[in-house]
Amino acid sequence: MALGNQGGARFLLATARRADANVGPSNLKPHVLIVDDNKALLAVLLDFLALQGFGVTIASDAAMARRVLRQETLDLIVMDIALGEMDGLELLSEFKLDFPAVPVIMITGMRPYAELAVEALSRGAAGFIHKCASPDELLREINRVLQLKPNEPASGTSPPAGSG
Repeated sequence: MALGNQGGARFLLATARRADANVGPSNLKPHVLIVDDNKALLAVLLDFLALQGFGVTIASDAAMARRVLRQETLDLIVMDIALGEMDGLELLSEFKLDFPAVPVIMITGMRPYAELAVEALSRGAAGFIHKCASPDELLREINRVLQLKPNEPASGTSPPAGSG
């Protein structure tokens, strides 16, 4: 099954949610934020990545993603280019200015794919994958990007006073 072929299911996610209280940054598992306005795809990726042992938080729009990034300790963001109210590339640029240590993988089903990949990488994306990719391909890309990072988790929040 491709990432983007999840049907037309429609439902609202009022807040970002963690997949499982036992799977998250407190257990030193990588914590991933998924940002996409396709609610069905969010649900599929949330379940898939949680089953792979990741802590997962989801956001269905730019405002929710900003809020999560300010409040949560994240190791990675997986974000769609087409977010409805905001261009994902613009949000990528914003995130890289404010939280440069948190890597971002951009996903898209849009064309022209090659030009979008070049643009995303030039704006600081650590990876890029098409929504037609299999979940296993996404998992390989996530693992590749996480291996590029230093051993300590990246954080969207400030470290506690006196740490370091």
